[in-house]
Formats: sequence, C-alpha cells, structure tokens
Amino acid sequence: MEEVTGRSARFGRARRRLFSGLTGGLFALGVLYFVLRLSVFPPAGKLTVQTDPGGAQILIDLAAARPSPILDLILSPGRHNVTARWDDYEIDTTVIVVAGQSTMLVLTSGSPPRAESPRPYLKGD
Repeated sequence: MEEVTGRSARFGRARRRLFSGLTGGLFALGVLYFVLRLSVFPPAGKLTVQTDPGGAQILIDLAAARPSPILDLILSPGRHNVTARWDDYEIDTTVIVVAGQSTMLVLTSGSPPRAESPRPYLKGD
C-alpha cells in the first residue's frame, strides 16, 4: 500500500512540474507571437483615392490598375507611388500612409494633387 501511495505522490509532483512548465512555455510563446506580429506585420494605414473627373485608372506602387474611387485600401505604412490615368492625362504623386490613420488623396485632372490627411513632414520633402 505504501508503494502505491509513494508512486502517486511522485506522479502528482511530476504532473505539477509538467503543467507549470507548459503554462510558462505557452505564455512565452504568446509573448513571442505578439512581438513578431508587430515587427513583421506592422499596423497598417488606409488610403482613399478620389479623382475628378471620376473613372480614372489608379495604380498604387505600379500594381494592377483599378478604377477610381478607391475606398479604404489597406496599405503598409510609408511612401507609396500613386498614378491616375485618364484618356489624355496622367498624374504621378507620392503619398505617405501613416499606421492606424486614414489618408484621402484627391486627384484632379489638370491640377496638382492634394492630400487631405495628417501628413508627417520628413526631411527632404
């Protein structure tokens, strides 16, 4: 009888050690996941592009053209090249997308582009 009791006490201690090791490991894994998620996939920003007249073909970073307007396109933070093409006119501009913020770009045929958003000014801009 004593042998069974001693054995179950040892198994109980082993289970507690295993469980505490697993919970500590899972916690560390969760922390690592969130750190990597923020560093590999930084928070995104949104870009809305409108044109006047409407219907221009919009290219963002030379990707496939889409007709305007483009609403709440999710982009990585940083500089992005935006091109608007009408039948007889084209505008190329650069816009800065800020993480967690929405940026609206209005492109009008025959006039310079204007961005309507809180835009950080960088050296050299």
